[in-house]
This record gives sequence, C-alpha cells and structure tokens, in this order.
Amino acid sequence: MSPRPAPRGTGRERAARTTCVLDASLLLALGKAGALDLLFGAVELDLVIARSALDEVRSPETRGPVDRAIAAGRLRVVALTSDDRAELGLLADLSESLDAGEAECVALGLARGWLIGLEDRAAQRVVRLRGHNLGCLTCADLLVRAVGAGRLRLDEADGIFRSLDVYPGDRRRGIDSIAKLLRSP
Repeated sequence: MSPRPAPRGTGRERAARTTCVLDASLLLALGKAGALDLLFGAVELDLVIARSALDEVRSPETRGPVDRAIAAGRLRVVALTSDDRAELGLLADLSESLDAGEAECVALGLARGWLIGLEDRAAQRVVRLRGHNLGCLTCADLLVRAVGAGRLRLDEADGIFRSLDVYPGDRRRGIDSIAKLLRSP
C-alpha cells in the first residue's frame, strides 16, 4: 500500500511551500514503517536535513530512500551558518539538552523560521517552550495532511499510524486513530 502520488499543479505551489527541517527521529520512524514516500511526496513541503541528523540515519530501510531523495533533489542537506553568532549560540544552548542531530535541526528551524520535523518528545517540548510559530511536524501530522489532501484514505493512514514505533506513545495519550486528529481543532 503506497500513497497515491501528490497532484501536480501549475508550479505556483513552489512559492507556497513551507520549508521543513527534518530530524532523524521522524525519518527513522517513517522508514521502519515503510512510509518515507509519504514524506517525500508531500509537495507542500520543501524538505531539508542537517548534516548531523543525516549522519544519524543508518538503517538500510531509511538510509537508502533518504539518499535517493537527496540525489533526486527532493531533500537538501543544509548547515548552520558558521559566521552567524545567533545560530551558533542557539546550537550551543540546545546541545546541552538535545543530541547533536536534534540540536542542529531545532536550531535551524528556530533561527530560520522553518517547520521542524521530529518525533522526539523532549525536543518537541523545547520547540514549544521557545514559542516557535511553525512548531513541529510529527508522523501523525504528516498522515493527517495526507488524508486531508486525498493522498491517503483514512484506513490506509491508520494502518501506517499503527505500524509506527512511536504509536504506543500516542496510544497512551488516547490517540488510536488518525480520525481523532482530523477532528482536533
């Protein structure tokens, strides 16, 4: 069951795309579930990854598709600006509580105003506490977007959702179906 391809448009979508910096936690969860195509097919997102987060992606089910997305130009590798003291200061501050990939990912997202794709709850909490306007994109959020855009049916999204290694945590919070998130404000 692979997601339906995203509809092609006139090219105007590029201007409306949101840049999303990806952490390894999101990629690894989607890779284990065999659902990376869902992320790479989200035409509304301009996907980037920090070098340190990319270095954390080692499992074959994830690294192969990630490398292909980079080669195809669907995913770009980015780095903090070495002469930007604010970015580097943010990285140093975040490195005290997050691992290297998460710290760089969150620093890039905060400093550049990008959506931050990650599953790690502690890192999500840091983003929330810093009042980041765009916030985080999780696997569940991605599934909600896909259902809303007609790229997946609800039953397909629920199947992927339940296969995610992060699903037990969502279940403990009372979220056992993407349908519950579709109804959330």
